Amino acid sequence: MTLAPLEEIAALEKYGHVQERICVLWGTPELDRYLNQLLTDSRDGKRSGFPLEATAEILFLAELNKMVRAHCCPKQVMTLDRPTV
Repeated sequence: MTLAPLEEIAALEKYGHVQERICVLWGTPELDRYLNQLLTDSRDGKRSGFPLEATAEILFLAELNKMVRAHCCPKQVMTLDRPTV
């Protein structure tokens, strides 16, 4: 069995700590918050951010996580996704 070249591997697999955290939080509202934090600059521009491919994967996983929760427990998704006032 041969491994795919690094360019063909999912972009987030290059970030092992991120991948591990996503796996631990999968299917929970906490994952939504974590993925949002990954996409938000909270360090005054001192980080370069993720490459476009990784950002696209994060956005895809955020939507997929919401769909998984909606399938399992629709009331929880509806209440957690509403903006707080």
